[in-house]
Amino acid sequence: MVRKFRGVVFKLSDISCMIANLCILVNMMVVVINVIGRVFFRSPIFGLVDIVSFAFGLSCAFAFCFAEKNNSHVKLDFFMEMLPPAGKKILHTILSVLYLGIIAIIAFQFYRYTATTFNNKTATWIVRLPYYPVVFLTAVGMTLYFLTALVNCLSFFEAPEKEDAI
Repeated sequence: MVRKFRGVVFKLSDISCMIANLCILVNMMVVVINVIGRVFFRSPIFGLVDIVSFAFGLSCAFAFCFAEKNNSHVKLDFFMEMLPPAGKKILHTILSVLYLGIIAIIAFQFYRYTATTFNNKTATWIVRLPYYPVVFLTAVGMTLYFLTALVNCLSFFEAPEKEDAI
């Protein structure tokens, strides 16, 4: 059961990484086009800061779960190695509950903020881009981050596979 869940979540994490990369690509292209337009045509992109800010925020939100999938984040490995197996499980459980709780609260708050920005029709000042689609996508990215962290947490408690003797 956990393996199927992990497979689905890790596939979503890979897709999330592609979205983050696409956001970075869009950011780079918009900035290059802006510079070319400003230098050669005296016409910069109207609302550049709005576009770049949204793309950067989305790239961060969608990159978190990929970093979690690859364990590319700060952990307490030093303390974990010093503890006996029972202590490792206890510490891992406590830290995982805190970690997952914080990520869940952040994701939930982004969903709430999506509703607020939608109801208030919040938009950027320059180009009048609405906030709610970007905030909603950020919430989705944080939800994927939560699911990836949950999979990594559950994987810690799985029994290691026994290798077949050759």
